[in-house]
Amino acid sequence: MKYIIAFWCILLSFAVQAQRDLPLRIEFETAKDASDYHFEQVGKQGCFIFYEGQSINKDTTSWLFMYYDTNLIKKRNISQPLPASASYITGDFSDNFLFLLFQEKKQKKQPNEYHLVTIDLLSKTTISTEIPNLTNSNIYKLINIGDNFLINAYTEGQEYLYFFHPSTQQLTELSANKGIISSVEFIEEDTFSHILYLGLSITEDKNSSFFLYKTDYSGNIINILSFPAIEDYIYHSARMSILDSNSALIIGTYNMIQDKYTDNLHSGLYTLQFQEGEMQSPTFFNFTQLRTRDSSSIQSTKPFNLNLQLLVGSLSTNNLQYTLTTEVYYPEYTQSGYSSYDPYGYNMPSSPVFTGYRYVNAYVTTFDKDGQLLWHHYIPFENMLTPRLITRVQLFFENENAVIFYPYNSDITYTRVHGNRVLDKTTTIFIETSQKNDIIEYSKKLQMENWYENNFLIHGYQYLKNNSKNNKGKRYVFFVNKLRYQ
Repeated sequence: MKYIIAFWCILLSFAVQAQRDLPLRIEFETAKDASDYHFEQVGKQGCFIFYEGQSINKDTTSWLFMYYDTNLIKKRNISQPLPASASYITGDFSDNFLFLLFQEKKQKKQPNEYHLVTIDLLSKTTISTEIPNLTNSNIYKLINIGDNFLINAYTEGQEYLYFFHPSTQQLTELSANKGIISSVEFIEEDTFSHILYLGLSITEDKNSSFFLYKTDYSGNIINILSFPAIEDYIYHSARMSILDSNSALIIGTYNMIQDKYTDNLHSGLYTLQFQEGEMQSPTFFNFTQLRTRDSSSIQSTKPFNLNLQLLVGSLSTNNLQYTLTTEVYYPEYTQSGYSSYDPYGYNMPSSPVFTGYRYVNAYVTTFDKDGQLLWHHYIPFENMLTPRLITRVQLFFENENAVIFYPYNSDITYTRVHGNRVLDKTTTIFIETSQKNDIIEYSKKLQMENWYENNFLIHGYQYLKNNSKNNKGKRYVFFVNKLRYQ
């Protein structure tokens, strides 16, 4: 009988068992280092794994969508024809509908075309709709908002926001009042009033300022507010959590003007309350004021680097606590080892070679609804060097407790805290595979996410080796594991 991995409790010791139960896992073998499979979860209704299938003719290909329930048992296959040059971009799930955006790449400098595939989980049907006049080649996000869609794109330092209205087939772009949108910090839907709050960084004449745009679901601007200007402080990021119909809490990072040219690391965090349509004065918390310890009181031994930079995660909340995670990293280089000579015979030193992003530590900082500091933890990363720059640390609230975790390569690292008090010291566990004696050589595109309630999914690609006589020696797989916290 299969069991669900309990990854934040005492684990069974498989070494003393006569037989190894298999984890709840889906696994598809594919060509080494390929990225053929795509994944989207649909909450309590399960998840989808899909890929480009067989060619129907020279212009059309059938995509296969495999639907699994919450026990990772396949329920059905759904096929949808799409242009032969279509590739998957992004998706969103809302109210029994899974929306998937595909890009059709054109030749001879023709603009790309986009197709929106809608899977109705109740009727088990699919339709494909072309989005007219959407030609930006750098779409990265799709959000369903009521009967409309908000589409994000990024090109050469500029963000673009498009509203698509399926009923009228109209596409409209949200433009900044002045300057250009240099970053979209947050997009929050106020379901009480059926409006959107957009946190935008606007750049004009090389100067950037933060604004809060209030729009309806169609993208019509209702109001624009600027973040409060505070002397010597510069806003660097912003995240919002809507509290009720009249208030919201904004949390982000800032920098001091005197640090502007000396360090890329943000100075600290700020909280900003939005009440009755007005922004209050922000409160600032410098990183040096936070305790420099991790959750297991192990000091970081990472070397100081002048090129430290910061990744800002999303807000996590249980409606009483509001947590922002930030991760410190720097680009790492090594010398190539090869030297050369100029035309005059002088030795030229070898050039540095980029080896990846070295993650140093994470700050996990939590506030109450009034923006007052509740607790914080400093977590060092141990030997994390990766070519993929993404936020990794996540947080799951277990009532008043919080589980802080992140996956990396073949492991999941976690700790459990109650405020500043550590309940479970930092622990690392192995991501289970489907065959005994599997060795994970490396993982790619690893992602772990809360599925529903206390259930989680971890998925990505793994290159596996197995020296057992009864198993294949090497294989590269796309996998999905179900895990439960209990």
